[in-house]
Amino acid sequence: MRHYEFIREYSRDKTVENWGKKIAARVQQDRTLSSNFKDIKEPEQIDEFVADFIIKPLEQADPTKNKQYVQNLIKFYIAGEQLEDLTSTAVEYLTKFHKLKAKKMIPSPRNDINRYANFGDFASVIDEYPDLEEKESMPKGEAKEVYKDANVRIISPKDKEAACYYGQGTRWCTAATKGQNLFDYYNKEGPMYILIPTKPQYNGEKYQIHTASRQFMNQTDERVSPHKIVDRFGEDFKAWLFKTVPNFEKKFFQEVEFFPDDAKLESAWQDIGKIVNALLSSNSIANDQASSIREVAEMSADEIRGLASEYEDYDASEEVPVLGDLATVYSWAVNRKFTGAYLEYNEEELLYDVQGIKVSYKDGNFTVK
Repeated sequence: MRHYEFIREYSRDKTVENWGKKIAARVQQDRTLSSNFKDIKEPEQIDEFVADFIIKPLEQADPTKNKQYVQNLIKFYIAGEQLEDLTSTAVEYLTKFHKLKAKKMIPSPRNDINRYANFGDFASVIDEYPDLEEKESMPKGEAKEVYKDANVRIISPKDKEAACYYGQGTRWCTAATKGQNLFDYYNKEGPMYILIPTKPQYNGEKYQIHTASRQFMNQTDERVSPHKIVDRFGEDFKAWLFKTVPNFEKKFFQEVEFFPDDAKLESAWQDIGKIVNALLSSNSIANDQASSIREVAEMSADEIRGLASEYEDYDASEEVPVLGDLATVYSWAVNRKFTGAYLEYNEEELLYDVQGIKVSYKDGNFTVK
């Protein structure tokens, strides 16, 4: 007996009906959209916003005619992935996955996209497989080499072509060759710098700095602290960076130099995690969501510093937590990565109980009492 895979006809209205509330909860935590969403209260307006600003762009990012991956993109967005990455980088990964799956080049269960909880896990698996499309020679575009020493070469791309050329092998939205490329958007805010190590410590090692949006990213589009980048490339690079980027030392370096000892920072972070774990145990939380929330406690010192660096000087008018103590950073990390009904319902309780650990922030340093 033959087995057929039936794919239901896609419906935007049905998608809004099924996912609207969860998407709306995620939008409230999305700093790129929350200011546009805060005054929308009526259910019909909420559904319209979700359809126009989230679902429609994700439909355009789905490379299949029947839009069979839209719901997976929605799940990735709800899990904390940035919308801009799903409408740019994800298009290339979905295209590659779809072709590999059609040629049965991905074994079970890896060929089931529903098994991936977030885009990062999905992309990491797809990176293990060869590209089926023959790569055409890519134009170099216009770029300027702004710095070079024995450790690193730094390129400042001046157009999208250069951003794609020097960003090959990365997951940056500014290097996307399918879907939406956001180079022009970020370049209007300020220059970006691509750091190419002279002697890579691992295959594909690259970094991108865009200080106007407070982003310091590695090749897999994961946040890296400014300290790690400076330590990686040395004092000459540090001197160039401080000289080239106005107020870099004040904005990005001194203010986040808390807990120089990684072990102490991670220990304090895990102490806060114990408080959160107690909250999870005392509430009726779905096991998969509770498990995801607990993962925040396992973040490394470098990841923690990256979070603090990003939100160091945002103010309340932008609906982003002001960095007051380590507990605030922790709470924001939970909200960023794992939004949903639980966090929306218990947000104040979570903040209150987490801050009960008495982690204070003063003069650029965190202390635990």
